[in-house]
Amino acid sequence: RFGGSTEHSHKRNIDMRDHLQDALSSHKRSVEFIGQVPPERVPTILAETDICVFPSVWENFANVCLESMAAGRGVVASEAGGMAEMLDFGKFGRTIPPRSYRKIAQAIIELLDNPQLRMKLGKAARDRLLREYNVDRIGELQEASYCRAMERRREQGSRAI
Repeated sequence: RFGGSTEHSHKRNIDMRDHLQDALSSHKRSVEFIGQVPPERVPTILAETDICVFPSVWENFANVCLESMAAGRGVVASEAGGMAEMLDFGKFGRTIPPRSYRKIAQAIIELLDNPQLRMKLGKAARDRLLREYNVDRIGELQEASYCRAMERRREQGSRAI
């Protein structure tokens, strides 16, 4: 399933969708372009989906990628931005150049044709999410960041008024 994006013009989305539909024609029964999804439908969509594809031109911290990882789904995501880091640059999913419909299609076909790999990556992605993006871990990282900022401020001395 392919969700919508607000980053591109409507025409650009249609062009990319057309290219992807052509490139994925041999798997057209397995691929669905669904457009934007309201947040309350995300759990249902994830329950019905094997592979989540996010070819965004840029995403800083994409919750939808984390949601897909939590659901243990195969993920194909843009290498431009935070999703690449979430997937450890391809170790826990497939990262692709966002404007290359051929590379996007190749990654999708690889996961469609290899369910064992898809499930292995999905499980590994879920394990990574539970380990690296849990409340305790994020809290520790945030606290350490505040401590570093306060230490730098102390090293600089008091501010002149």
